[in-house]
This record gives sequence, structure tokens and C-alpha cells, in this order.
Amino acid sequence: MHNGIFEKDQAARLREIARKGPGNGPDTIPPVILTVTSGKGGVGKSTVALNLAITMCDFGKNVFLFDADANLANLDVMLGISPDNRLGNVLRGELSIAQAVTFPYNRLTFLAGSSGDARYPHIDGSIQEYILDQITISNEQLDYIVLDTSAGLNKEIVNYSLYSDESIIVTTPEPTSVMDAYAMIKIISMAKPEHRFKMIINSAKSQKEADETAEKLHMVVSHFLNIQTDYIGTIPYDELVVKAISRQDILVKKYPRTRASISIREIARKIIEAKQTIKLNKVAHV
Repeated sequence: MHNGIFEKDQAARLREIARKGPGNGPDTIPPVILTVTSGKGGVGKSTVALNLAITMCDFGKNVFLFDADANLANLDVMLGISPDNRLGNVLRGELSIAQAVTFPYNRLTFLAGSSGDARYPHIDGSIQEYILDQITISNEQLDYIVLDTSAGLNKEIVNYSLYSDESIIVTTPEPTSVMDAYAMIKIISMAKPEHRFKMIINSAKSQKEADETAEKLHMVVSHFLNIQTDYIGTIPYDELVVKAISRQDILVKKYPRTRASISIREIARKIIEAKQTIKLNKVAHV
């Protein structure tokens, strides 16, 4: 079947299923959508997304964590769970989002991505936007949607950022990682010049290394793209991060006093404190 026809049929099936789910009332303020992305793989993007989401829950926020990795998802593995239902089921119109989610932690709603699904459907921007809309109306109490993209730089990843309120760019001090982060910011800002970017330097061996990396990226982005980035924190290199991942433990839960966990909590606090400005902007458009 032609892709365009398939996508229209797919969207129609999703709309029909969504009609059976909850809707948001006229006074509901939409949640803030944060896309965590990087460009380069192997920088700890998913670890950051997962631990930030759980930390925000610990701060009393209701968070929807969405694994949007295109058929190579792994957040469920990191959580140590094996959900029966995943994003692929939703995209095929088999289930509503409300039927596909799990609740692995207090205040955390989780939609697992698919991995190695032979029937994983092709999606375009309209389907991605629709899925985010349905996540928004699936729970009127949501404060945040944290979206973990796949690694790389393609249209699907960029679209998720365009449909979000802010993109959190995760990079390490390694030069190729920084260049890929710049490329990601460039492509997104070309499509949406007013988009907001937050920057996290991960796996830094020292605060000086992190600050120098952030300053270099900030200068390049400011000079060539004429936009600003908000450097919201550093997560230091910590062997306990690797240990937590290998044991399927949540870093901020298993090792709450490690330097990396303390840094993640500080970053989460900054994100929450900055939320009011975003909320005011969203209310104006409701």
C-alpha cells in the first residue's frame, strides 16, 4: 500500500481509538514537553532522560516518560521491566496510549518503545504530533512529558523536538559529540528559530572541562546560528553510572549520594523552576 494512504489510514485508526479515552477539560493546562536528544550515540542520553524523569517525580511532579527510539528502544531494559504493550501497538491502532502504558514508579507513567518489531510502522510528522497530543490528553494531571529520542540526526528525531517546548541537548566533552550536538541545534533552529535549547554536559572528568565545553558550544551556536542555549548543568563521570546500568538499577534511587545523582537532582530542580515561564506561554495559546 502506498505510504501516504497507509499513514492516513493509520491516523484514522488512532483517532478512533483515542475517542474512547479521556479528554482534557477546557481549563486544563497542557504539560511541558521536553525532548532529550543528542545527535551522537553513546553520550548517556537515555540515562539522563530516565533519571531526570524519576527525579522530577520525586519532586512531586507527574511525569510521562516516552521512549521514542525508532524500534531500538531500551528504557524498559534500564528500568528492569518487560511491558507487554509498546509504542508499536499504539502506532498500529491496536491499543490506546492509556492501554499501553505502565507505572513503574510513583507519579511516573511510562510508554515503552519497540525494539526489533518486524511490523513497526513507518510514521511521519503528523503521526508524531498526534501521538504527543494523545499523551497530553491521556492524563489531565501531567506536569511533564519527557521524550527520549533515538541517537542520530534524522527527520523523525527533529520533528519530536519541533513539537516539544524545549530540547535538552546532551553532549560529552568529546569533540565529535560536541559537533553532533551543534548539528542537532542547527537543524532544529533552522526549522524553528524560536525553539528553546537546554544543554547538559555529561561524563565530564572535571567541572573545568565541562564549563569549557559548554562555553565553546555556546560561542559557536551564538556566532553561527545567532541563538542562545541555556547551560543547565554538568553530570560528572562516575563509575557507579555504568554499574547501575549493568545491574538495571536506577542511579538516583540506588546511589542517591553519588556525585552524578546529586547533579541530576540539581538539573531537575532548575528545569522545574524554569517551568513557570513555559506554562505562561502555553496558557496563552490554550
